[in-house]
Amino acid sequence: TDKVRCLHILLKHKDLRMGAKDPESATRLRGKTITRTQAQAERELLKMQRELVANPNVFHMMARKHSECDSALQPGQNSGDLGWVSRGSSGNPQFEAVLFGLKVYEVSDIVSTPRGFHLVQRIA
Repeated sequence: TDKVRCLHILLKHKDLRMGAKDPESATRLRGKTITRTQAQAERELLKMQRELVANPNVFHMMARKHSECDSALQPGQNSGDLGWVSRGSSGNPQFEAVLFGLKVYEVSDIVSTPRGFHLVQRIA
């Protein structure tokens, strides 16, 4: 397959070089200071991941509640939607490899990017 569609949950931590200067998180982070450590972010995501493995159809609800990416503000089941991703289009080969490695409705392990830590669920 050369295109996948995924939802994600993003948690920031205070050790990110870009810090709060992430245009794709501007609305969700407005007026907030990121104080959680990497370990705290990982713990929070691992807890969510356990819940999502047991009940994968609530991913969009968890994204709406917890994700620090503005994609979480999209309506209904599109909360957390990264849209359709084509191979080679994201500018992050490691992140893309995770997206393309998932089966439909599978939830990833924690993925680290310059934006923070992510959980990803492939939906198509």
